[in-house]
Amino acid sequence: MGELSQILFFLLGAMTVVELIDAHDGFELITSRIRSTSRRRLLVTIALISFVLSAVLDNLTTSIVDDVAGGKLASDERDRMYFGAIVIIAANSGGAWRRSATSRRRCCGSAVK
Repeated sequence: MGELSQILFFLLGAMTVVELIDAHDGFELITSRIRSTSRRRLLVTIALISFVLSAVLDNLTTSIVDDVAGGKLASDERDRMYFGAIVIIAANSGGAWRRSATSRRRCCGSAVK
């Protein structure tokens, strides 16, 4: 019960922050810089943004933020589904990459390249 309530409170807070950013056109900064008209290139761009953000933020916050930004860029419902799926995959990959890089530094020292 305690674990479930932690997740719900985290989601409530994260979604509130994302909605406040969206209400004040905060995602305009990201979406205005992406000028691609190709769906494939747009999908790769969203995936890279999700991967990098997930290495800094946690996976759930990255998924929420990029899903809202991808929804603003997508033209139809099918594209939104593809963007949502790639955001989840890229966010989980970025989070795993961050943890494996941290483990290597702890294990082998910071001089590992």
